[in-house]
Amino acid sequence: MKKMEIIDKSHVLLDVDAGVLTEAMEIAELAYATGSVVAVRRQYGDDRLTAHVSRYNPNLFVVRDNVTGLVIKYHPSAVDAVVQQQVMNGLYQRLSQSAEGVSAVRHPIVITDGHERGVSVIEMAPGESLRYALRDFQTDYTETMRTLHAHVDTVETRLDQELGRYVSRTLVNDLRKGNNLGGNVFIDRDGNYTLIDQPCLRGKGRGVHPFVKSALKLLELGS
Repeated sequence: MKKMEIIDKSHVLLDVDAGVLTEAMEIAELAYATGSVVAVRRQYGDDRLTAHVSRYNPNLFVVRDNVTGLVIKYHPSAVDAVVQQQVMNGLYQRLSQSAEGVSAVRHPIVITDGHERGVSVIEMAPGESLRYALRDFQTDYTETMRTLHAHVDTVETRLDQELGRYVSRTLVNDLRKGNNLGGNVFIDRDGNYTLIDQPCLRGKGRGVHPFVKSALKLLELGS
């Protein structure tokens, strides 16, 4: 494993106390060093850290720190961690100036070895995932899916209007994949949407697709 590198964009979280971010950093450093959600939760306690582990790879995990209110995510690769930080912070900055009712969580810190390991400290999205917000419809599967699709359609339309379809669909490409329809969109009580976990990069160590690079450049330029 290469030497640990910290990519610090904490200036994007001006409303978060520095001590809180330091606490979350300590958890992220342990996740980076061990690569184990078991070790992290053993150190800090299950009551403090709520965990989600990938069904496809138990070494990929997300823990929500109930003390700091921040999220620590162990990524499949360093590339994934760095690209998500760039995209999500770029989306936040762009969408925070929009009236479309869609925002994005910020990624202030990434710890990486530049190749295999990447761990992020992430802002928690307000509200709850669309999939959970609509759980009352679960007695009628067809109605649930129809409602989920309608919400995701709304989010995509708003993003297309604000970012342009190319940038929108390239960088926010994980709203419908697999069995996680709407899982990466949170909704609050006022009906505002917040994006998490974008984009999805397929293939460990594959690198970044040129389309993602060009779309990110356009996002940063405000095009």
